[in-house]
Amino acid sequence: KLDGSARAEWLQEQVEKVYYQLRHWVEYGCAYGTLILKPNGSSIDLYTPDMFEITHTSGDRIDGVIFHNWKQAGEKQWYTRLEYHRFDGDLYRITNKCYLGDKPDDTQKAVDIKTTPWDYLTEEAAIANMERPLFGVFRTPQANNLELDSPFGLPIFSEAVQELRDLDI
Repeated sequence: KLDGSARAEWLQEQVEKVYYQLRHWVEYGCAYGTLILKPNGSSIDLYTPDMFEITHTSGDRIDGVIFHNWKQAGEKQWYTRLEYHRFDGDLYRITNKCYLGDKPDDTQKAVDIKTTPWDYLTEEAAIANMERPLFGVFRTPQANNLELDSPFGLPIFSEAVQELRDLDI
């Protein structure tokens, strides 16, 4: 419960918008090992590892990501938006690049963002005095002993894969 100021009341409203999705998000996080939560202005978007690329880490902190977003443009066409978050010197930069193709993640034909469903966004934004990225990372606490340099957590079932195979057989 957050209260005591206008900011606290606004934060409480944001929590209430997503409160009932938390269990769902935790289940995805435990299954994937890592996911990213990113505010979108009216709620929070959940990104699983197939929906983002990590571009930069600082120690075990993820601070550079390209988010993949898709919307169907017609019966056989898709818009893809790549939203790149990163630190660039003293600035935090967000860059949007849009494409039109035959399937999601088709980046062969670039299009102006103003001709897409994301026409309310700008192609480039920069914010000064940021210390943390504008997204949160959910990662399981288990050390990634499969890829020691990976910033990804492991799914909670990773230590039981052989037992699960044995049960299946």
